[in-house]
Amino acid sequence: MKKAIRIVFLLGFLLLFLLVGIFTARLSLQKKASLDISEGPSALDEWIGKYIPGRQLTLAPYRLWNSALDKRYYPDMNMFINDSGQFVSGSRLVKDRIREASDSIKRLSDHCQKWGKNFLYVVYPGKPEYDEELQRLGISCYRNESADLMLSRLDRFHIPNLDLRDLFRTEDDYYSYFYKTEHHWNADAGLKAARAIAERLNEEFDTGLDIGRVEETVIGRQIYPGVFIGEQGMKTLGKYGERDDFIVRFPLYETHMRYLCHDDKTDVSGGFEILTDPAMLTREHLDGGKSLYYYYLFQNSGLVEIWDEDVPAGDILFIKDSFSNVVTPFLALTAKHITTWDMRFDNRVMSYLSRHPEIETVIIAYQLGFITTSNMNDFR
Repeated sequence: MKKAIRIVFLLGFLLLFLLVGIFTARLSLQKKASLDISEGPSALDEWIGKYIPGRQLTLAPYRLWNSALDKRYYPDMNMFINDSGQFVSGSRLVKDRIREASDSIKRLSDHCQKWGKNFLYVVYPGKPEYDEELQRLGISCYRNESADLMLSRLDRFHIPNLDLRDLFRTEDDYYSYFYKTEHHWNADAGLKAARAIAERLNEEFDTGLDIGRVEETVIGRQIYPGVFIGEQGMKTLGKYGERDDFIVRFPLYETHMRYLCHDDKTDVSGGFEILTDPAMLTREHLDGGKSLYYYYLFQNSGLVEIWDEDVPAGDILFIKDSFSNVVTPFLALTAKHITTWDMRFDNRVMSYLSRHPEIETVIIAYQLGFITTSNMNDFR
């Protein structure tokens, strides 16, 4: 019995010693954080990233160690955690893909013009705000430059486009629209983007969308503090990293909608809540530290239709990526019918349009990372 007590005492002492050592090291690293940032990734980080790829995905002890030491570089993921705790990642510049994508967009735009449909290309902001934020650290990043090149080609083709980076950059805190541990937007950004898109469509094409239904004064806001861990956070620090507040936005007026997902045959009618997954906000789910991003629209789906009985105008085909999961529900409040299309599931979008003459407006809305992704721009 005494021997067992001694062993337990010894193990407890060793654990205490280890914890003190870890957090002392963390404090030491935090004091020289600015020096580490200016120097960029360490040689050890580069070596581990090259020879032990994917370690953060499987090793919980390594995640705990990273959190304790305030680790900020993940070279194997081309990722960096900045001073405010935002996870940002780099990207390559692929000019040939920009040319291919813009040519494909022009073909789709030409078909829309032939069929008498409005067409708008939308660029969503991403992280980092400017490529130079990562380039100065020696991390390759060309997302914004890629977007600029794409828009210059679309302007040359006289294709209407909307650059939402300009709108988001006018705010005091650009990153307040992103979850720290996730590359996606929060619901504040989704609402803002939906309103901007609807306004542009009305101005450009007189589509008659009801913008008054997405004004800030008629949309409620609720915060669930410290419950969200994003995809990037889970890959690097797991449950040991910093958590975000989760933001929920919802109309303060009565709604009458229908949601039809062709992928899983879900067909439900009701209020705005049918576009959300309230089960994600239960205490059991929140305590699990799982990603809440798909609270809106549940998952990425190939083909979804949403009707709003209270809106008389607007029939939209919305070619989207996952960023639009928090945009679509609010854009749907402005139009009588919206169809969402994800190119990762099916690229036969022009074939679909030819069979649906009732669609009046076609939108492509991509975040910076998908602008040059081949399968997202291969419209058939």
